[in-house]
Amino acid sequence: MPFGSAVVTIGHEMYLIGGCDDYRKQILNVFLIDCRNHTLRELPSMNRARCGAAAGVIDGKIYVIGGFEKKRLSGDDWIQVYDFKTEVWSPVPGPYHYGSELGEFETSVVMEEKIYVLDRDSCFSYEPKTRKWESSYDRLRDFWLMSSCVVDDRLYTIDPLGISMLGSSLIVYDPVEKDWVAVKGVHGLPKLLYHDAKMANFGGKLVILGASQMYTGGERDIWCVEIGLERRQGGEIRGNVESVKCVLTSMSSPWIDFCRTVTV
Repeated sequence: MPFGSAVVTIGHEMYLIGGCDDYRKQILNVFLIDCRNHTLRELPSMNRARCGAAAGVIDGKIYVIGGFEKKRLSGDDWIQVYDFKTEVWSPVPGPYHYGSELGEFETSVVMEEKIYVLDRDSCFSYEPKTRKWESSYDRLRDFWLMSSCVVDDRLYTIDPLGISMLGSSLIVYDPVEKDWVAVKGVHGLPKLLYHDAKMANFGGKLVILGASQMYTGGERDIWCVEIGLERRQGGEIRGNVESVKCVLTSMSSPWIDFCRTVTV
């Protein structure tokens, strides 16, 4: 998997978009991993090489933002869109209001038909249908981590140290209210390295893959946590730890690059 690839999933397929080669050179290749048949094939390449781009699936199309130095921008290719039916990449006309000069983003998610992008200096969103840009998501930046995950258009983050001051180890961002709230009822979480853990939407549940804090003989174990989520009347969200399992043992310096779920 190329370093800095943007990854999106649809059904049983995963799309690896761009990235860097062994010499840190940006690439324009796009690969499709079929998780049902365990195959990989190359798709039509993008018009421009990208690494660290933001990507999201909206209205049956893949939108890719940035991934190269914006000051080198020539023409309308800061954003490109991939049509699954025609298998063609097309540029999306500007103007492109936000995005750092470097153009490599930390992470991105899709909520409410918008692509939210976390930059090292800012946080912004882009709505493809209206081509509308928004910035100044100061509260979103407060607790958004690379390990955070979207379930039902809400962004979830583990806060085991309680730095959010919301009284819960699991908190969620509401893009309508533009604020974080506590997820009630979450108890029994194992002691993991949550800052480096990865989260995924597993059929409406929250799944966490993370390494244990316990370090024995230079090795750690990998644990999988499943949390059921329930949205109650009045907007309150409650979570229930349904499963805690050790899935890999005795790993030397484990690192989880990303976590995704697919339908197979």
